[in-house]
Amino acid sequence: MIKEALLQDTNNKLEELEAVSEAIKSKEQDIVSIVQQGKEELAELSVEWQEQQNELDNAQDMQTAREIQASKERIEQDIKLQKAVTENAIKKVVTEIEDLVGAFQNAFYSLKKSFSSLDKEVTATLSLRTLEEDESVMSSISHKASDLLGDMHRTLIAQGIVTQGESSYKGLHLSQAPLNAYSDYRKVTDKLKSVAVKVQ
Repeated sequence: MIKEALLQDTNNKLEELEAVSEAIKSKEQDIVSIVQQGKEELAELSVEWQEQQNELDNAQDMQTAREIQASKERIEQDIKLQKAVTENAIKKVVTEIEDLVGAFQNAFYSLKKSFSSLDKEVTATLSLRTLEEDESVMSSISHKASDLLGDMHRTLIAQGIVTQGESSYKGLHLSQAPLNAYSDYRKVTDKLKSVAVKVQ
């Protein structure tokens, strides 16, 4: 049947959107790992620096003091370099997340188009017998899509790609209404429910 084929197509599009969403979450986890690794490296360097400082405090001759001071300066340089390396690694992953936004946008609009076609067919074939199942299926798809969009929006804010107040990015409206907000099937289900109530 047409409805089953459209539903399958819509679910396939939803899976594609979920795959992009998972890729974005994976990149965000990469950033968490990079930050953690950077902190660990800095902690080790700080311990080394403190050890050198303690030795410098107890140095008994100029030659030893110069060597220790040189070691301290090398560690200080390493700390600066480690901070820069961590920052560069984070920037690279943030750029990769930005690139994935384009794939997310394509997948989202593809899902939206498929959902619209499914909405038309569900609306045309809706009956009291199919009402509950159709409403549940359409609502579930809409909620999942909204959740995925919300997750991506939070990631963009967390990574400083957009600010809290920005509502769109690269043409994608980040706080748009759910897919089923203005669906035709909802108007029909409301009418059918009112008929069912009257019949009872």
